[in-house]
Amino acid sequence: MKWDHSLSIGIKEIDEQHQELVSIISKVEELFKQSLDGEGDLKEIRGVIESLSAFASSHFEKEEQLMSKIGYPGLDKHMEEHKTFVKYVDDMTIEKITQSEETALIQLFAFLSNWVISHIKKEDFEYKAFINQ
Repeated sequence: MKWDHSLSIGIKEIDEQHQELVSIISKVEELFKQSLDGEGDLKEIRGVIESLSAFASSHFEKEEQLMSKIGYPGLDKHMEEHKTFVKYVDDMTIEKITQSEETALIQLFAFLSNWVISHIKKEDFEYKAFINQ
């Protein structure tokens, strides 16, 4: 997955954070391919999960503060989606990964890719439109 301007909401800090997420997704894809080749590395996988947790904590806080500041009416719904993301990442335990590294990584990749399409391109674009009104 690669970042392109179709993902831009026009707020530099948020766009930079979304670029970071796309970079993490690319790393998950790379780790999946390594795992298929028998070269999986639990330390790297753990690092990616930690990166996702750190991303979620920082990004969601900033995004929710922005939406609160502008009086965005969809804030509560947006926060619920953020909680879903955090729960999914928190559920990616080492035990789950070691049971089936490839399965865990492809499921994570699918979840994150879907997140970009369904959340950024839909939900985040809704508050982008709200800001532009």
